[in-house]
Amino acid sequence: MFEIKNEEQYDICSKKIDQFVDLVGDNTNENDPNYIELMLYTDAVEKYDKIHYSFNKNSLTEEIEVLKLENDK
Repeated sequence: MFEIKNEEQYDICSKKIDQFVDLVGDNTNENDPNYIELMLYTDAVEKYDKIHYSFNKNSLTEEIEVLKLENDK
């Protein structure tokens, strides 16, 4: 896993998450390269969020689930 070191990297990783959310669904295999990348970016952003934005009540994983539900509509 990599570590986000600044806001610019955070923004880039957040955009990557948005891209991968469209590619990964509930039935995507955990060994799928898109799923793996989504989880790597998600873990890194979530860690950065906890350090720098501790006011955020939902985890990034929860936010991704919300985005998935919105995209399914």
